[in-house]
Amino acid sequence: VPGTEDLSADEDLALTPPPPTLEKPTKPGKLPRPKLKRPKILNKRRSSRSSSAPMSVQSGKDWGERCVDVFEVIVQIGEGTYGQVYKARDRRSSDLVALKKVRLENEKEGFPITAVREIKILRQLNHKNIVNLREVVTDKQDALDFRKV
Repeated sequence: VPGTEDLSADEDLALTPPPPTLEKPTKPGKLPRPKLKRPKILNKRRSSRSSSAPMSVQSGKDWGERCVDVFEVIVQIGEGTYGQVYKARDRRSSDLVALKKVRLENEKEGFPITAVREIKILRQLNHKNIVNLREVVTDKQDALDFRKV
């Protein structure tokens, strides 16, 4: 008989709540923010940036091959928890550089692991808004000890 079909399945669909969404609800008038990509860490720098680096960096011997005395400090441009940053000039090439002096308050514990991590990350990064690590220099008294590490 027409019109006497079982409609229970259709009724169940109407009563079932919609599945939850994974997106966060947004306020009226606001669009959801797109997911931001993390910066890429590259193993190799572009040749245009690395070609201006000193020979010690290009050969991989950039852990204290030169002494900080090869730089003429011009002015301090910043200071943070782990040290000071200076505007300096390389006496050999006349290049202007940012020179970071790492604060060694607990010298008995050696070179700070935070500075080692920063150096390793800066060596791998290649971004127009991040400084290019050219080399690591030491002062005269620590140069020999630093190379042994």
